Amino acid sequence: MPLVKSMEIYIRTQEEFDEVATKLCATASLPDLQVQPREGLNLGGGHYFLFTTGQNEVVFCRNHGEVKVERMPNHGFYLWVHQGDDTILEAFRNACQKLDIEHETGNWT
Repeated sequence: MPLVKSMEIYIRTQEEFDEVATKLCATASLPDLQVQPREGLNLGGGHYFLFTTGQNEVVFCRNHGEVKVERMPNHGFYLWVHQGDDTILEAFRNACQKLDIEHETGNWT
């Protein structure tokens, strides 16, 4: 599948990064969802998550460092599709709604 970076879900919460990742994955209703904690200094300060299901890969990272989205300064985290298509994000958007987590959807620029 081609690399796609066209949509993100920005998350605004006071909860801890790891806690939000756990809640999102538990609520997203995705078949065979795998959660991989990763290290990468260019993705939100060194620690991020790669969520995979089928041929889809979604990155969950902190909104700072080299991946900071300046136009969303009040949203500490965001999800974006690393591989696959944006339809996978619908499950995470629904999870945010079910968990009553403040979020916005945006387009990658």
